[in-house]
Amino acid sequence: MAASTKAKTNYRVREALTADGPALVPIINAAYRGNGGWTTEADLVAGVRIDIDRITTAIESPNVIVLVIEDADEDKLIGSMEIEHYDADTRAPLYDGRTTDAVLLGLFAIEPAYQSRGAGSFLLDATLELARKLGKKRAFIWVIHIRTEMIAWYSKRGFTKTGHAVEFVDPKRLKVQDANFAEFVLDL
Repeated sequence: MAASTKAKTNYRVREALTADGPALVPIINAAYRGNGGWTTEADLVAGVRIDIDRITTAIESPNVIVLVIEDADEDKLIGSMEIEHYDADTRAPLYDGRTTDAVLLGLFAIEPAYQSRGAGSFLLDATLELARKLGKKRAFIWVIHIRTEMIAWYSKRGFTKTGHAVEFVDPKRLKVQDANFAEFVLDL
């Protein structure tokens, strides 16, 4: 899948390969914990977002699909998104082979130099298209509840708040008190 954006960049999305891991780690960490780009959480969460073991595990898992977006003109990886089977009743990703009509989207990262150039929208659209092809009816996403700019972006894309809060995975890494994830859903 390829398309052009206002910035005349041609993007393509494909499933990640294990060999993509070393290139993805710095992109994901720059997007989540770097000083550039509007998606950084560096002022909210300490430490790296991902390491090579975690990304390799995700890419190789039969219960997770990791997509990558590339700048097709430069033949360069610029971002990622993860799709996990999700149990909306228990609010938990499924790793045991079971599936439901829902997915949880995560690890959504765009290299800061490509942010605000249509890459994120292109990747999200491709991810939602794949979820539909897999027979999914709902896509969930978790956003740190005080990330108003991120919440506005997802709301503009049709996601609505479910009212459910999800505890932060590793609260010791939080730089702010009482942060949690707000859950959002989009009907597919």
